[in-house]
Amino acid sequence: MNLHILSNKKPIISVNFKTQIVQASKNNFLEILEKVRNSFAKNLPIVIPTETVYGIAAPYNNETAIQRIFEIKNRPQDNPLIVHIANLEQFDLVSSIPFTALAKEYQILLKNFWPGALTVVVPAKPDVFRIVTAGLSTVAIRMPSHEFTKQLIQELDCPLVAPSANKSGKPSGTLAEDVFEDFDSEVVLIVDGGQSEFGLESTVLDLSEITPKLLRPGVISLEQLLVYLENIEVHESVLNPKQVSEGLVKAPGMKYTHYSPTANLIAFEDPAKITDMFDSSDMVISYQNLIGAVNEHCCFNITDFEKNLFKLFRQADRSNVKNVYCQLPLNSNSTVAIRNRIIKAANTIL
Repeated sequence: MNLHILSNKKPIISVNFKTQIVQASKNNFLEILEKVRNSFAKNLPIVIPTETVYGIAAPYNNETAIQRIFEIKNRPQDNPLIVHIANLEQFDLVSSIPFTALAKEYQILLKNFWPGALTVVVPAKPDVFRIVTAGLSTVAIRMPSHEFTKQLIQELDCPLVAPSANKSGKPSGTLAEDVFEDFDSEVVLIVDGGQSEFGLESTVLDLSEITPKLLRPGVISLEQLLVYLENIEVHESVLNPKQVSEGLVKAPGMKYTHYSPTANLIAFEDPAKITDMFDSSDMVISYQNLIGAVNEHCCFNITDFEKNLFKLFRQADRSNVKNVYCQLPLNSNSTVAIRNRIIKAANTIL
């Protein structure tokens, strides 16, 4: 899609900054708040921690700062952004349907999962920038549960757009050092909240159609959502992660190659398939049972696997590993999200 369809802003001239990393804490909250306000006043995005992955953030109503996010991420302009809110009043700033006018089952759903790792797609207010919605009439909204970031958005009294803080296509950042690797001298401030609690992006659920539809699997499973909704359709890109969605998409993670390390990533289910393939210079990421590789990282439960997947991908690249062999957990209700990320990132699936 042509850039000028979505934004009338001229491309921003590249500027280098001395990137500052500041530890998030209650003791220095006001100091960080002031730094964030100063950055936004200069139309500069900053990096924030969330419980899912780190995000590169700008006010939803600052088109110049949002444009800079796209430029430094090398993000395609037809890839919509998620608007992060701190309260339901902010929901009403971007949704054309007030929260209290949503279907009762949707209100109950959100009251149970917000704040948390659930993003919903709803009709957008006409004044939400097209660069945020990728030119669509819908907008994706989430209320993060990360206490520092939620308080930051509350005190700013303004929703923030915050796509994952990584160069497009690379693994999402789950540590401040990951973000620094990608954006040193390109952002002025990184708020360090430690390792992300979950390590995978949010679940995205489309509520803009007659029947809700799962657009991206994430921390919150389909089964958890079905406790509150009678019927949920599943988008083809969830069922077949390697399938590329054509045309405009309502949520991130549906269209482009994502999450990939620089190393060659080989996904497998059966360890017998790789017994004679890897050598001591390769990394093996296994699940539940050790395979016996020299450079092996075994995750013994799904929570551990999800939390550390992107961290291990980045560790492989820091070590200049040529090949990463990553085991796919067997397909089940609890493994949909982790399988989605591995399959999307893989060069080869055995």
